[in-house]
Amino acid sequence: MTAAVAVVTGAASGIGQAVAAALRATGADVLGIDRQDGPGIAALDLARPDAGEGVRALLGARQAAMLVNAAAVFHSGGLEATDAGDWDRLYHVNLRAPYLLARALTPDLIATRGAIVNVSSVNGQRNARANFAYDSLKAGLDHLTRGLALELGQHGVRVNAVAPGGTGTTGLGQWLNQSGRGGPSADEVMAGLVTAGQIAHPAQIADVVVFLLSPAASWINGAIILADNAAHLRMGQEN
Repeated sequence: MTAAVAVVTGAASGIGQAVAAALRATGADVLGIDRQDGPGIAALDLARPDAGEGVRALLGARQAAMLVNAAAVFHSGGLEATDAGDWDRLYHVNLRAPYLLARALTPDLIATRGAIVNVSSVNGQRNARANFAYDSLKAGLDHLTRGLALELGQHGVRVNAVAPGGTGTTGLGQWLNQSGRGGPSADEVMAGLVTAGQIAHPAQIADVVVFLLSPAASWINGAIILADNAAHLRMGQEN
């Protein structure tokens, strides 16, 4: 029996890497995408306007049954500290690329009655201080998820999103450093927070993604699943 093919972006680190590993453990044939190639990873700049065609070319004769848009870039700063270049850099990867990949792979996903999972953020639900660009584009990703669910659901393709809170990823490390909360080593801070159960390990988020792709979630479509240990209930108090 031929293994189901999954495309996972951001597969070199963080949640994308954990999702790729978890899907391989289920027997899936995973095409990992990231900016630089590596073991099991194909190099592709998702900021390119032809990113969708690039992924389709990398698949070759294979037909995708799963798409996980986990790649993201980060910027922290208020309005004066966020210029048009910062906005475009986040938009191209965090919102335009998921649209381009979904569009390019729609024929495959319809043929396989497949599924898409977008990795959003709790910040798409509630804003954090001086984080408006990232937050706005994650909110846009939530709307893209629901819109695609309406359009593709009639063809048997489910589209959902998982919205993590704090997770031990490169993006959180960048935020810790930019905000001055990371001290000498953001990696050490994140490791301590994961160990203390204050933020998630990427594998915990990957478990939710794999569930949403599985037959067990066959009646879930257009959902934004908060996987944040109730962080959305505390964000307003902390800001």
